[in-house]
Amino acid sequence: MKLVIWIVLVATPIELMAQPNLVRSCEKCHGVEGINNNPIFPNLRGQNKGYLISTLNDFKTGNRQNQIMTSIAGTLSDDDIEMISKYYSELK
Repeated sequence: MKLVIWIVLVATPIELMAQPNLVRSCEKCHGVEGINNNPIFPNLRGQNKGYLISTLNDFKTGNRQNQIMTSIAGTLSDDDIEMISKYYSELK
């Protein structure tokens, strides 16, 4: 039992450290914690995780077009997309 708790405590900070680096570029347009007052950019906070994954993958593959998002999504790994989507979907 103690080993499981220790593993969770060790793994969690690594994820939390990685998220700010990944979401920093998102915040420029989508706002801090996924909320932006500019109607040009959609809010990401609380968005459905599956929708975010699908949308980022569509930008990455070119199935959805936006010069900025295609450029950003093209640099993301599948793990990055999963982590970003999880981060924004869990914000309430």
